[in-house]
Amino acid sequence: MSYRIPGTDTSYTFTFKRLSREHELYQCQQCKSKGKWTGIRVTGGNQFETDPCCLVHHPECLPVRTAHNLVDRTVYEVEMLTTEPEMRKEMVEHHYKKGSVPRRSAIRRALAAHVDGSPVATMDYVPDELGRLSDGSMFVHRLEPTLHVYYNSATIQMAARNGLHTLVADGVHSFQPRQLKRKGQLYTVHGVCRNGVEVPLLYAISSKKTEQVYMTVFCHIREEFENSVRPPTLRVVLDFERASINAPKRVFPYATVQGCAFHLAQAWNRRRDFVGLQTFLKGIQKSLEVEAWWETIKGLVFLPRRLHRDVRALATPPVPREHPAYMPCRRFLEYLENTWYSGMFSDLWDKFEVHELRTTNLAEAYHRYQQLSTTSFKL
Repeated sequence: MSYRIPGTDTSYTFTFKRLSREHELYQCQQCKSKGKWTGIRVTGGNQFETDPCCLVHHPECLPVRTAHNLVDRTVYEVEMLTTEPEMRKEMVEHHYKKGSVPRRSAIRRALAAHVDGSPVATMDYVPDELGRLSDGSMFVHRLEPTLHVYYNSATIQMAARNGLHTLVADGVHSFQPRQLKRKGQLYTVHGVCRNGVEVPLLYAISSKKTEQVYMTVFCHIREEFENSVRPPTLRVVLDFERASINAPKRVFPYATVQGCAFHLAQAWNRRRDFVGLQTFLKGIQKSLEVEAWWETIKGLVFLPRRLHRDVRALATPPVPREHPAYMPCRRFLEYLENTWYSGMFSDLWDKFEVHELRTTNLAEAYHRYQQLSTTSFKL
């Protein structure tokens, strides 16, 4: 039972405990959650013997919003109360405030009730009605137990004819089929055309993240370019994964392959914390010299590479040898030299005069949108 406090939009909720000859006994649900027993007698079916507001409630027992309480009540009670437009609006907003994500199981059950026995897709088999688009053209272009490649040829060719200049690719591990378990990933390649128009071009599901797999993916895009128009200039933006970086370099030797600035910042921050620099950037041991040095290091990504040799912050730590921050700074400089100046990533992180598409965020945002807006489709 629910008791709405007069003059407010809040209520106390009571649950049935037991029945006697003269009355029914109910317990305050909010007090129960705090570990306190607060009972009230009900007679005549729905009449409280005492005022629920006068009970000795738990100090932290707070009445709940009436609209929120009504969401979980019976259909009859909801229909009786939805004659109040504002109440109905608040109830609906509360019910759907988290979108479709928490209701996937309910949606899945509803869909299952209408399954007509049609064949389902697996890593070994995709029904023809799923493998082709509505116009009859192919959507599944590669079907192997460990690799699927999906795309619409017309979409890629149209993008090439409309000024395609950048490919942005990223993988996600929350859409892989059950057959692949945690090893699989969904890899999506997006194209950016003139005027900033962005469109997903290709989807691949793979159990491996090898260079050969990524070459297969990008070769499909190259084939469609050859059937349409080859972009005169092409950028490929990826995360810093060796296999995914090598593949487009081989498939598109004329393209500029660049790493994601966001993933670069993550890598540098992890190393900063690993060598112990964070201690000297915040807190009681904060050093102004180290702070200024770190700000300079972070800005290197936007400086022309030819000027890096003139940056004093790259030559030596900003503090004397006896300073406790000296060795952490030295270790970070060694990391920069070995990984980002002389390693395989040395030519991938320069963002000088790159004013857009510095990261793979558009691909990652697309994956997040899919997670929020789709039911959990599993092969």
